[in-house]
Amino acid sequence: MPYTLNFKSIHEYNSGTPGIDVPVELRSGNNQVGLVTKLDTGASFCIFQRTYGEILGLDIENGDEQEVGTANGTFITYGHEVTLSCLDLEFELKAYFAKEHFIKRNVLGRLGWLNRLRVGLIDYDGKLYLNGYD
Repeated sequence: MPYTLNFKSIHEYNSGTPGIDVPVELRSGNNQVGLVTKLDTGASFCIFQRTYGEILGLDIENGDEQEVGTANGTFITYGHEVTLSCLDLEFELKAYFAKEHFIKRNVLGRLGWLNRLRVGLIDYDGKLYLNGYD
């Protein structure tokens, strides 16, 4: 049985490079920052470099502490409520910012990102389809 899916936005990325790059904008109050993240279906949270939280004016260690485990070990993050914009979508989420400056990866994970969207992916063509989950 065939299925039909409809999406509001499409993002084309380079399928020849590692990971799936997704441009986003984070906002807190009057501060905002644009950055490129990686879509990570294995990540539980949306995690960003400490520097981006500082640009937003956040007191990083004043957020909700969360230890994050990876294949290489664990590190500490702090959660803060921010607004995330991506393509034609915008929503509030708890974003986690790394405690240490040497954590250089920015990822969009399940909670706060994937659980708010309908996602279609054709990696061979480098196309990511997105729609808000309603």
